[in-house]
Amino acid sequence: MKLKNSLIAFSFLLINCVAAQSGFVNNGLSVTVESGAYINVVDFTNNQSNSIDGSIDLDGNLIVNGNFTNNSSGNVFTNIESLPDGDLILNGTNQLITGVTPVFFENLTVKNSTKTLDLNNCEIKGILAIDGIIDLNKNKLLLDKPDPNAINYSSGCIISESLPLDGLGEIQWNIGSNTGTFSVPFGTGSGNNDHNLILKINSTPSPSSGSVIFATYPTDATNEPFPTGIASLDTFQPKNLSDRYWKIEPVYTTKPDVSINFKYNAADVDQTDNPKLVEDNLKAIRYNDVSNEWIDMRMTGVCDMLSKTVNIDNITSENFYTYWTLSEFELRIPNAFTPDNDGKNDIFMKGYSLKIVNRWGEILYDGQDGWDGTIDGKKVSASTYYYIISVPDFDKNLKTMTGVITLVSE
Repeated sequence: MKLKNSLIAFSFLLINCVAAQSGFVNNGLSVTVESGAYINVVDFTNNQSNSIDGSIDLDGNLIVNGNFTNNSSGNVFTNIESLPDGDLILNGTNQLITGVTPVFFENLTVKNSTKTLDLNNCEIKGILAIDGIIDLNKNKLLLDKPDPNAINYSSGCIISESLPLDGLGEIQWNIGSNTGTFSVPFGTGSGNNDHNLILKINSTPSPSSGSVIFATYPTDATNEPFPTGIASLDTFQPKNLSDRYWKIEPVYTTKPDVSINFKYNAADVDQTDNPKLVEDNLKAIRYNDVSNEWIDMRMTGVCDMLSKTVNIDNITSENFYTYWTLSEFELRIPNAFTPDNDGKNDIFMKGYSLKIVNRWGEILYDGQDGWDGTIDGKKVSASTYYYIISVPDFDKNLKTMTGVITLVSE
Protein backbone atom coordinates (compact mmCIF):
# COMPACT_ATOMS: atom_id res chain seq x y z
CA MET A 1 0.00 0.00 0.00
CA LYS A 2 1.30 3.45 -0.93
CA LEU A 3 0.30 6.57 0.96
CA LYS A 4 0.80 9.76 -1.04
CA ASN A 5 -1.71 12.23 0.34
CA SER A 6 -0.62 15.24 2.37
CA LEU A 7 -3.39 14.44 4.87
CA ILE A 8 -4.80 10.98 5.48
CA ALA A 9 -8.20 10.45 7.12
CA PHE A 10 -8.31 7.51 9.47
CA SER A 11 -11.69 5.99 8.77
CA PHE A 12 -10.58 3.35 6.31
CA LEU A 13 -10.00 -0.34 6.92
CA LEU A 14 -7.72 -2.60 4.93
CA ILE A 15 -7.35 -6.34 5.33
CA ASN A 16 -3.93 -6.14 6.96
CA CYS A 17 -3.58 -2.48 7.86
CA VAL A 18 -5.90 -0.47 10.10
CA ALA A 19 -5.76 3.28 10.61
CA ALA A 20 -8.25 4.83 13.01
CA GLN A 21 -8.56 7.48 15.66
CA SER A 22 -7.18 5.02 18.19
CA GLY A 23 -4.03 4.55 16.10
CA PHE A 24 -2.42 2.84 13.16
CA VAL A 25 -1.93 -0.93 13.32
CA ASN A 26 0.13 -2.64 10.63
CA ASN A 27 -0.56 -6.38 10.63
CA GLY A 28 2.19 -7.68 8.35
CA LEU A 29 1.65 -5.25 5.47
CA SER A 30 4.40 -3.52 3.48
CA VAL A 31 3.55 0.20 3.50
CA THR A 32 5.20 2.97 1.49
CA VAL A 33 4.96 6.60 2.59
CA GLU A 34 6.14 8.62 -0.37
CA SER A 35 8.09 11.85 -0.31
CA GLY A 36 5.94 14.82 0.72
CA ALA A 37 3.31 12.73 2.52
CA TYR A 38 2.39 13.44 6.16
CA ILE A 39 0.77 10.56 8.05
CA ASN A 40 -0.57 11.72 11.43
CA VAL A 41 -1.72 9.05 13.92
CA VAL A 42 -2.24 8.56 17.64
CA ASP A 43 -0.55 5.24 18.44
CA PHE A 44 1.47 3.26 15.91
CA THR A 45 1.83 -0.52 16.22
CA ASN A 46 3.81 -2.73 13.86
CA ASN A 47 2.88 -6.44 14.04
CA GLN A 48 3.70 -9.76 12.43
CA SER A 49 0.91 -11.65 10.67
CA ASN A 50 1.21 -15.18 9.24
CA SER A 51 4.99 -15.01 9.84
CA ILE A 52 5.21 -11.81 7.76
CA ASP A 53 6.57 -8.70 9.47
CA GLY A 54 4.90 -5.38 8.94
CA SER A 55 7.23 -2.77 7.47
CA ILE A 56 7.32 0.83 6.23
CA ASP A 57 9.36 2.30 3.40
CA LEU A 58 9.35 5.82 4.81
CA ASP A 59 10.27 8.59 2.37
CA GLY A 60 7.85 11.10 3.86
CA ASN A 61 6.80 11.92 7.41
CA LEU A 62 5.12 9.71 10.01
CA ILE A 63 3.78 11.75 12.95
CA VAL A 64 2.94 9.70 16.04
CA ASN A 65 1.19 11.32 19.00
CA GLY A 66 0.92 8.21 21.20
CA ASN A 67 3.07 5.13 21.72
CA PHE A 68 5.30 3.66 19.00
CA THR A 69 5.34 -0.13 19.30
CA ASN A 70 7.27 -2.71 17.29
CA ASN A 71 5.86 -6.20 17.92
CA SER A 72 7.35 -7.70 14.76
CA SER A 73 10.72 -9.44 14.48
CA GLY A 74 11.90 -6.83 11.95
CA ASN A 75 13.14 -3.27 12.33
CA VAL A 76 9.95 -1.58 10.94
CA PHE A 77 11.66 0.75 8.46
CA THR A 78 13.05 -0.69 5.22
CA ASN A 79 14.95 0.53 2.15
CA ILE A 80 16.84 3.13 4.16
CA GLU A 81 18.86 5.31 1.80
CA SER A 82 22.50 6.27 2.29
CA LEU A 83 21.09 9.74 3.00
CA PRO A 84 17.94 8.82 4.95
CA ASP A 85 14.97 10.98 3.97
CA GLY A 86 12.08 9.60 6.03
CA ASP A 87 11.26 11.19 9.37
CA LEU A 88 9.41 9.72 12.35
CA ILE A 89 8.11 12.61 14.45
CA LEU A 90 7.12 11.87 18.04
CA ASN A 91 4.83 14.79 18.74
CA GLY A 92 2.74 13.79 21.77
CA THR A 93 3.11 13.73 25.54
CA ASN A 94 4.48 10.89 27.70
CA GLN A 95 5.10 8.57 24.77
CA LEU A 96 6.77 5.14 24.76
CA ILE A 97 9.07 3.60 22.18
CA THR A 98 8.39 -0.02 23.01
CA GLY A 99 7.80 -3.55 21.74
CA VAL A 100 9.92 -6.67 21.29
CA THR A 101 12.49 -5.75 18.61
CA PRO A 102 14.84 -2.73 18.32
CA VAL A 103 13.94 -0.17 15.67
CA PHE A 104 16.28 1.26 13.03
CA PHE A 105 14.98 4.77 12.42
CA GLU A 106 15.82 6.82 9.35
CA ASN A 107 15.50 10.19 11.10
CA LEU A 108 13.87 10.69 14.49
CA THR A 109 12.38 13.98 15.66
CA VAL A 110 11.43 14.36 19.33
CA LYS A 111 8.99 17.14 20.21
CA ASN A 112 7.20 18.24 23.37
CA SER A 113 7.29 16.26 26.62
CA THR A 114 9.01 13.03 27.56
CA LYS A 115 9.48 10.08 25.21
CA THR A 116 10.65 7.01 27.11
CA LEU A 117 12.85 4.47 25.36
CA ASP A 118 11.70 0.98 26.33
CA LEU A 119 13.84 -0.90 23.77
CA ASN A 120 17.59 -1.49 23.88
CA ASN A 121 19.89 -0.92 20.91
CA CYS A 122 17.56 1.10 18.75
CA GLU A 123 19.52 2.90 16.03
CA ILE A 124 19.17 6.16 14.13
CA LYS A 125 20.67 6.11 10.66
CA GLY A 126 20.29 9.82 9.98
CA ILE A 127 19.47 12.73 12.29
CA LEU A 128 18.19 12.82 15.86
CA ALA A 129 16.36 16.16 16.13
CA ILE A 130 15.67 17.15 19.74
CA ASP A 131 12.96 19.69 20.48
CA GLY A 132 11.63 17.84 23.51
CA ILE A 133 12.75 15.21 26.00
CA ILE A 134 13.86 11.63 25.37
CA ASP A 135 14.54 9.42 28.39
CA LEU A 136 17.00 6.61 27.62
CA ASN A 137 15.58 4.66 30.56
CA LYS A 138 18.53 2.25 31.12
CA ASN A 139 18.80 1.56 27.38
CA LYS A 140 21.36 2.26 24.65
CA LEU A 141 20.52 4.40 21.62
CA LEU A 142 22.93 4.24 18.67
CA LEU A 143 23.68 7.15 16.35
CA ASP A 144 25.01 5.78 13.09
CA LYS A 145 25.84 9.04 11.33
CA PRO A 146 29.55 9.83 11.98
CA ASP A 147 28.99 13.55 11.89
CA PRO A 148 28.66 16.25 14.60
CA ASN A 149 25.33 17.21 13.05
CA ALA A 150 23.80 13.79 13.74
CA ILE A 151 22.17 15.47 16.75
CA ASN A 152 20.17 18.57 15.84
CA TYR A 153 19.35 20.32 19.11
CA SER A 154 16.67 22.96 19.61
CA SER A 155 15.38 22.48 23.17
CA GLY A 156 14.76 19.80 25.80
CA CYS A 157 17.34 17.13 26.55
CA ILE A 158 18.40 13.49 26.56
CA ILE A 159 17.91 11.98 30.02
CA SER A 160 20.60 9.51 31.10
CA GLU A 161 20.13 9.42 34.86
CA SER A 162 19.85 5.69 35.65
CA LEU A 163 22.36 4.07 38.02
CA PRO A 164 24.96 1.37 37.24
CA LEU A 165 23.09 -1.41 39.04
CA ASP A 166 20.00 -0.75 36.93
CA GLY A 167 21.98 -0.18 33.74
CA LEU A 168 23.13 3.13 32.34
CA GLY A 169 21.18 4.99 29.70
CA GLU A 170 23.74 5.39 26.93
CA ILE A 171 24.28 7.12 23.62
CA GLN A 172 26.63 5.16 21.36
CA TRP A 173 27.83 7.52 18.67
CA ASN A 174 29.45 5.64 15.78
CA ILE A 175 31.92 8.41 15.03
CA GLY A 176 34.42 6.20 13.23
CA SER A 177 37.65 7.94 12.20
CA ASN A 178 36.10 11.42 12.14
CA THR A 179 37.32 14.43 14.06
CA GLY A 180 35.26 17.42 15.17
CA THR A 181 33.05 18.58 18.02
CA PHE A 182 30.32 16.19 19.18
CA SER A 183 27.73 17.51 21.62
CA VAL A 184 25.31 15.32 23.60
CA PRO A 185 22.53 17.42 25.21
CA PHE A 186 22.13 15.47 28.44
CA GLY A 187 19.84 16.92 31.08
CA THR A 188 17.76 16.06 34.13
CA GLY A 189 14.51 17.00 32.40
CA SER A 190 13.95 20.10 34.50
CA GLY A 191 16.52 22.47 33.07
CA ASN A 192 16.86 21.69 29.39
CA ASN A 193 20.35 20.40 28.56
CA ASP A 194 21.78 21.24 31.99
CA HIS A 195 24.37 18.44 31.62
CA ASN A 196 25.33 19.15 28.02
CA LEU A 197 28.48 17.15 27.28
CA ILE A 198 30.88 18.26 24.53
CA LEU A 199 33.66 16.04 23.20
CA LYS A 200 36.08 17.51 20.68
CA ILE A 201 38.09 14.86 18.84
CA ASN A 202 41.44 16.41 17.92
CA SER A 203 43.24 13.50 16.24
CA THR A 204 42.16 10.64 14.00
CA PRO A 205 41.15 7.48 15.91
CA SER A 206 40.96 3.99 14.47
CA PRO A 207 39.43 1.70 13.38
CA SER A 208 36.82 3.40 11.22
CA SER A 209 34.18 1.21 12.89
CA GLY A 210 34.97 2.74 16.30
CA SER A 211 32.59 4.69 18.51
CA VAL A 212 32.27 6.68 21.72
CA ILE A 213 29.68 5.74 24.37
CA PHE A 214 28.25 8.59 26.48
CA ALA A 215 26.29 8.51 29.74
CA THR A 216 25.99 10.39 33.03
CA TYR A 217 24.35 9.78 36.40
CA PRO A 218 24.03 11.43 39.84
CA THR A 219 25.40 10.11 43.15
CA ASP A 220 24.69 10.49 46.83
CA ALA A 221 26.80 12.56 49.24
CA THR A 222 29.43 9.79 49.45
CA ASN A 223 29.79 9.73 45.65
CA GLU A 224 28.20 6.30 45.46
CA PRO A 225 27.29 4.23 43.61
CA PHE A 226 30.70 4.05 41.99
CA PRO A 227 30.90 3.27 38.28
CA THR A 228 31.00 -0.43 37.43
CA GLY A 229 34.39 -1.95 38.25
CA ILE A 230 35.53 0.91 40.51
CA ALA A 231 35.87 0.25 44.24
CA SER A 232 37.17 3.52 45.71
CA LEU A 233 38.09 7.15 45.14
CA ASP A 234 41.75 6.71 46.18
CA THR A 235 42.73 9.80 48.20
CA PHE A 236 39.84 11.93 46.94
CA GLN A 237 37.24 12.87 49.53
CA PRO A 238 33.50 12.99 48.71
CA LYS A 239 33.20 16.40 50.36
CA ASN A 240 35.45 17.78 47.61
CA LEU A 241 33.75 16.03 44.65
CA SER A 242 30.73 16.84 42.52
CA ASP A 243 27.86 14.39 43.00
CA ARG A 244 27.98 13.04 39.44
CA TYR A 245 29.97 10.76 37.12
CA TRP A 246 30.29 10.95 33.36
CA LYS A 247 30.95 8.02 31.06
CA ILE A 248 32.87 8.82 27.86
CA GLU A 249 34.11 5.46 26.61
CA PRO A 250 36.39 5.39 23.56
CA VAL A 251 35.75 2.13 21.69
CA TYR A 252 38.91 2.27 19.61
CA THR A 253 42.21 0.47 19.17
CA THR A 254 43.94 3.81 18.65
CA LYS A 255 42.27 6.40 20.84
CA PRO A 256 42.19 10.07 19.83
CA ASP A 257 43.47 13.16 21.60
CA VAL A 258 40.42 15.04 22.87
CA SER A 259 39.08 18.10 24.65
CA ILE A 260 36.03 17.83 26.91
CA ASN A 261 33.53 20.34 28.25
CA PHE A 262 31.49 19.15 31.24
CA LYS A 263 28.31 20.97 32.27
CA TYR A 264 27.04 20.45 35.81
CA ASN A 265 24.08 21.86 37.71
CA ALA A 266 23.50 23.27 41.19
CA ALA A 267 22.48 19.89 42.66
CA ASP A 268 25.85 18.41 41.70
CA VAL A 269 27.71 20.89 43.92
CA ASP A 270 25.09 21.40 46.63
CA GLN A 271 26.79 22.56 49.84
CA THR A 272 24.70 20.21 51.99
CA ASP A 273 26.37 17.19 50.38
CA ASN A 274 29.64 18.96 49.62
CA PRO A 275 30.35 21.30 52.55
CA LYS A 276 34.06 21.66 51.76
CA LEU A 277 33.72 22.15 48.01
CA VAL A 278 34.83 25.47 46.54
CA GLU A 279 33.04 25.51 43.19
CA ASP A 280 35.43 27.91 41.48
CA ASN A 281 38.27 25.40 42.03
CA LEU A 282 36.56 22.49 40.22
CA LYS A 283 38.69 20.49 37.83
CA ALA A 284 38.24 17.14 36.08
CA ILE A 285 39.67 13.79 37.14
CA ARG A 286 39.31 10.40 35.48
CA TYR A 287 39.75 6.75 36.38
CA ASN A 288 42.54 4.77 34.69
CA ASP A 289 40.96 1.35 34.17
CA VAL A 290 44.34 -0.18 33.30
CA SER A 291 46.23 0.79 36.46
CA ASN A 292 42.96 1.01 38.47
CA GLU A 293 43.50 4.44 40.00
CA TRP A 294 42.25 8.02 39.85
CA ILE A 295 45.48 9.78 40.80
CA ASP A 296 47.79 8.96 37.89
CA MET A 297 46.82 12.11 35.95
CA ARG A 298 46.95 15.63 37.30
CA MET A 299 43.61 17.32 37.91
CA THR A 300 42.91 19.50 34.93
CA GLY A 301 40.47 22.00 33.52
CA VAL A 302 39.08 25.49 34.02
CA CYS A 303 35.80 26.11 35.82
CA ASP A 304 33.35 28.80 34.73
CA MET A 305 30.84 29.21 37.56
CA LEU A 306 28.57 31.45 35.47
CA SER A 307 27.96 28.77 32.82
CA LYS A 308 28.58 25.92 35.31
CA THR A 309 31.11 24.23 33.03
CA VAL A 310 34.55 22.73 33.41
CA ASN A 311 36.54 22.76 30.19
CA ILE A 312 39.68 20.69 29.61
CA ASP A 313 41.83 21.01 26.52
CA ASN A 314 44.33 18.62 25.02
CA ILE A 315 43.74 15.32 26.80
CA THR A 316 46.24 13.02 25.13
CA SER A 317 45.12 9.62 23.90
CA GLU A 318 46.99 7.81 26.69
CA ASN A 319 44.92 9.75 29.24
CA PHE A 320 41.56 9.24 27.52
CA TYR A 321 39.67 6.75 29.67
CA THR A 322 36.01 6.15 30.36
CA TYR A 323 34.85 7.50 33.74
CA TRP A 324 35.18 11.12 34.86
CA THR A 325 34.05 13.35 37.69
CA LEU A 326 34.79 16.84 38.98
CA SER A 327 36.96 17.54 42.01
CA GLU A 328 37.97 20.54 44.03
CA PHE A 329 41.03 19.41 45.93
CA GLU A 330 42.70 21.58 48.49
CA LEU A 331 44.14 19.86 51.56
CA ARG A 332 42.80 21.75 54.57
CA ILE A 333 44.61 20.85 57.76
CA PRO A 334 43.00 22.03 61.00
CA ASN A 335 45.17 23.56 63.74
CA ALA A 336 43.31 21.81 66.56
CA PHE A 337 41.06 18.82 67.26
CA THR A 338 38.99 17.52 70.18
CA PRO A 339 39.04 13.70 70.49
CA ASP A 340 36.23 13.49 73.05
CA ASN A 341 34.01 10.98 71.17
CA ASP A 342 31.22 13.46 70.57
CA GLY A 343 31.24 12.69 66.87
CA LYS A 344 32.72 16.08 65.98
CA ASN A 345 36.37 16.69 65.14
CA ASP A 346 37.40 13.44 66.91
CA ILE A 347 39.86 12.16 64.28
CA PHE A 348 42.78 14.09 62.83
CA MET A 349 43.40 13.67 59.05
CA LYS A 350 41.79 10.32 58.31
CA GLY A 351 42.65 8.92 54.88
CA TYR A 352 46.15 10.36 54.58
CA SER A 353 49.58 8.94 55.30
CA LEU A 354 50.15 10.54 58.71
CA LYS A 355 52.80 10.54 61.42
CA ILE A 356 52.34 12.23 64.82
CA VAL A 357 55.50 13.14 66.73
CA ASN A 358 55.86 14.58 70.24
CA ARG A 359 58.31 17.28 71.30
CA TRP A 360 60.96 14.65 72.03
CA GLY A 361 60.80 13.21 68.52
CA GLU A 362 58.92 10.06 69.50
CA ILE A 363 56.47 8.75 66.90
CA LEU A 364 53.07 8.41 68.56
CA TYR A 365 51.09 7.45 65.45
CA ASP A 366 51.90 6.20 61.95
CA GLY A 367 49.04 5.19 59.65
CA GLN A 368 46.14 6.27 57.43
CA ASP A 369 43.14 5.80 59.73
CA GLY A 370 43.62 9.21 61.35
CA TRP A 371 44.89 9.94 64.86
CA ASP A 372 42.35 9.63 67.66
CA GLY A 373 44.55 11.26 70.33
CA THR A 374 45.77 8.02 71.88
CA ILE A 375 48.94 5.96 72.04
CA ASP A 376 48.62 2.24 72.68
CA GLY A 377 44.94 2.82 73.46
CA LYS A 378 45.60 5.44 76.13
CA LYS A 379 44.71 9.09 75.77
CA VAL A 380 47.58 11.52 75.60
CA SER A 381 47.52 14.84 77.42
CA ALA A 382 46.21 18.04 75.89
CA SER A 383 49.19 19.65 74.22
CA THR A 384 50.74 20.59 70.88
CA TYR A 385 52.07 17.82 68.64
CA TYR A 386 53.85 17.72 65.30
CA TYR A 387 52.50 16.09 62.18
CA ILE A 388 54.05 14.83 58.96
CA ILE A 389 51.58 14.17 56.12
CA SER A 390 52.51 12.58 52.80
CA VAL A 391 50.04 13.33 50.03
CA PRO A 392 50.36 12.12 46.42
CA ASP A 393 49.86 14.89 43.90
CA PHE A 394 48.25 14.10 40.59
CA ASP A 395 51.51 13.25 38.89
CA LYS A 396 51.90 10.46 41.50
CA ASN A 397 54.68 12.31 43.36
CA LEU A 398 54.54 12.43 47.15
CA LYS A 399 54.30 15.85 48.71
CA THR A 400 55.29 16.09 52.38
CA MET A 401 53.56 18.61 54.61
CA THR A 402 54.55 19.36 58.21
CA GLY A 403 53.09 21.48 61.00
CA VAL A 404 51.63 21.46 64.49
CA ILE A 405 48.29 20.25 65.78
CA THR A 406 46.86 21.18 69.17
CA LEU A 407 44.96 18.47 71.00
CA VAL A 408 42.22 20.16 73.01
CA SER A 409 40.63 18.35 75.94
CA GLU A 410 37.01 19.30 76.62
